[in-house]
Amino acid sequence: MVGWGQHSPESLIAVRMVSYSEGRPAEDWIEQRLSAAWRLRGRLGLDSDAYRLVNAEGDFLPGLVIDLYADTAVVCPHTRGVEAGLPRIVACLRGLREGLQVYVRRDEHFARVEKLGTVSGYVHGVGDGTTVVREGEVHLKVDFAHGQKTGYYLDQRANRPLGVLFLRIDPAEYLYPLLNRWPVPSQTAETLLVRREGPDVLF
Repeated sequence: MVGWGQHSPESLIAVRMVSYSEGRPAEDWIEQRLSAAWRLRGRLGLDSDAYRLVNAEGDFLPGLVIDLYADTAVVCPHTRGVEAGLPRIVACLRGLREGLQVYVRRDEHFARVEKLGTVSGYVHGVGDGTTVVREGEVHLKVDFAHGQKTGYYLDQRANRPLGVLFLRIDPAEYLYPLLNRWPVPSQTAETLLVRREGPDVLF
């Protein structure tokens, strides 16, 4: 016996393993692993109230992605097994933080492959599908109801700018002369950029 897993008959991944031991997983294995993921994020010291709380197999919860956006947890079920466990997941999240809203976000790809019936919407709390999150000193509005993925690219945190530098210059002295010279000299600072594509010239 290899272990225990969730069967996905329609998926390219036939079984998503939840345990590699002979013994059946504990009845509260979902709650245990979700709580462990919550504690782990609390120890990371992130200067933000928006982060990935559960990263599927990375947190030993295959088929489940949860992103936390300030006062709202956005839950994405990717398998039938996770969909069946949604009530337990929602109850556990509510127990981890008082007043936390929970929004289920349907992923159309996984819903089609796994034949999931869950629709997007709040399963606890109310709202318009948006919230404001903080990254350092910056506050951003996130639309988790309609945005890409769960509403925001949390994995791109390191690539976002930390600030904006403004230079006060005289455009007549610095900017306009540059435009007049690049890419070819121009009296009006206007340049027509074209490229050839077969017999055509594209503007």
